[in-house]
Amino acid sequence: MIRLTALVLFYFLSANLMAQTPCVDGMAGDYPCQNVTLLGHLSTDDLLAELEGGIYLNDIWGWTDPDTNKEYAIVGMANGTSFVDITDPTDPIMLGMLPEHNSIESSQANSSRLKGGNSVWRDMKVYKNHAYIVSEDPGHGMQVFDLTDLRDLGSPDVPYTFTEAGHYDGIGDAHNIVINEETGFAYVVGARGASTCGSGGLHIVNIQDPKNPVYEACFDNDGYTHDAQCVVYNGPDTNYVGKEICFNSNEESVTIVDVDDKTELTMIATVSYEGVKYTHQGWLTEDHRYFISNDELDEINNVTSTTKTFIWDVQDLDNPVLIEVYDHRTGSIDHNLYIVDDMMYQSNYTAGLRVFDVSQVDKGFIREAGYFDTYPTNDNVSWLGSWSNYPFFESGTIAVSDITNGLFLLAVDYSSTYIVHQPEDFEGCEEEEIHVWFEVAGDGLNYQWQYDLGSGFVDIDNEVQYSNINSNVLIINEGHVDQNGLNFRCVATDGEVEYVSESAVLTLNNKPTPAFEFIVTNNNVVFSNTSVEADTYEWDFGDGSSKSTFSSPSHSYPLTSDSYTVVLTAGNGCGTRSIEKGISLVVTHVESTPASMVIYPNPTHSFIQIRTGKGDEWLRYTVLNACGQVVLYGKTNSGEGQAIDASSLFAGIYLIEIEDNKGNKVREKLLVK
Repeated sequence: MIRLTALVLFYFLSANLMAQTPCVDGMAGDYPCQNVTLLGHLSTDDLLAELEGGIYLNDIWGWTDPDTNKEYAIVGMANGTSFVDITDPTDPIMLGMLPEHNSIESSQANSSRLKGGNSVWRDMKVYKNHAYIVSEDPGHGMQVFDLTDLRDLGSPDVPYTFTEAGHYDGIGDAHNIVINEETGFAYVVGARGASTCGSGGLHIVNIQDPKNPVYEACFDNDGYTHDAQCVVYNGPDTNYVGKEICFNSNEESVTIVDVDDKTELTMIATVSYEGVKYTHQGWLTEDHRYFISNDELDEINNVTSTTKTFIWDVQDLDNPVLIEVYDHRTGSIDHNLYIVDDMMYQSNYTAGLRVFDVSQVDKGFIREAGYFDTYPTNDNVSWLGSWSNYPFFESGTIAVSDITNGLFLLAVDYSSTYIVHQPEDFEGCEEEEIHVWFEVAGDGLNYQWQYDLGSGFVDIDNEVQYSNINSNVLIINEGHVDQNGLNFRCVATDGEVEYVSESAVLTLNNKPTPAFEFIVTNNNVVFSNTSVEADTYEWDFGDGSSKSTFSSPSHSYPLTSDSYTVVLTAGNGCGTRSIEKGISLVVTHVESTPASMVIYPNPTHSFIQIRTGKGDEWLRYTVLNACGQVVLYGKTNSGEGQAIDASSLFAGIYLIEIEDNKGNKVREKLLVK
């Protein structure tokens, strides 16, 4: 239903419309850009937006009329939702607005950012020609608006004020709404004031009868859900093909949920990542193999100096794996992102709309293709600039909401080539795949990677050690020792201009080389670790006992003669390697060092003495190294306390064997520092 409002008396009949402005030399009018044209613009005044907590506009969505093919932007504001005919994006028409549900009967102020009928947060989605709108204004519930009311309105002299076609009060307020248009279910997330789903998880509403939503189910086993994408899964994991699956951004994790059977909702997997501050939102690639997500609070908490985008391999839904983190050129806070075909459109607040090529996401790579900075003042870490975008119109028009600067209608053309990211010195591990990339925006680019083998750069043509040599991403198939220290660079051409990258040096890190020696004393074995380039260790003593992670442990075997296989696994950041040795024990009765016998000092630097407490007594001593070799021997008189010169011994662990004149022997570990 439609009615005129007196509030439009001050609305300017000639709205502040902007003609198409191409991006020339990095600017479209006052806005920094590359490969993006400004088609049209409406200010916050044009949209009848009111200021609340520093915010005029928030989220945005779109609708295409199936009967007329007209395109409409649905623009979230602090005080309601505006509807704009953007069929001709160079001449957008403000049709009217649907006020906040509580705007007529104003509620009491709840905070500086929420008060009677206004809210900083609003979200909307579309199903069967109806828009479903939620807000964080308490008691707002979910509005239903019949989008066919927008037909045949032409270009009104004054904007209309629209009314709801329906309302769902099963929630009080909510942060976001997700709709699966294939199934007819809405997933309200971050909801409060509901008798069900009190944790703010997936509050599921059946909207198959569009004007009469009814509660269906709840999933909040993983707590609060900030945003989600719910699809009929059509990826490679055959266990879930054809099922309805939700990919949730749950503050500290990406959580995947099977929602196909609304009576038995099941969490498939939940996974987090290093440096997580607020898992905000994400979107699947078209083939459902990868999920690309963002974290809204890592920049403001100084976890990172640049905007980061996270690439997840979700080909096995039970085991999602973070395969890469993409670093942007700017440090602004990242917000909503969406994927159409091989392109990703990301609203990064003060950095505006950023456009990326994700055709190589299977290799963990994203390539900037263009941008339009809706907030040219700065790229600071703050909540200003582009809140969101809607890139799904068949015409190619991209609708972008900017918190203070209004509605932007854009088109991407990829006409310009420019360098985004130079190759940087990089490192990797031997025998493993290593990547280096040259990020250049533009279309129809040709690439050739080169290396310097000592006499200048030449084209790489070795397709055994390298692949992707004619791509912006060079892959070293298996790092080899002869590649350590090599310089690499890339030459990109667009048919007219040649772009030669800076050079990058490869540092190749080795896997560890495990090695050890040992000394056997009856059933006791002292191990001496001589591994190279290792920082972690695991010892399997071969007798079924617990494994040890000490560098050089000692171990007591059973008091029986036997043979054992000892395995040392040494590790570092490049992986692990193992070595095994056999140990044969012949267990006999050997006295321990009696209390009356003292070997001192132990540890020693230069000498030792032996006292038995039995007066003058000749003692024979033998010192063995870790390999069992005799390195020192002789006689001494315990009564006289003669010193044994040990200065010739290197630092390490030794075994000293002492035999008295009656043939009694004792053995003890000796440590030389």
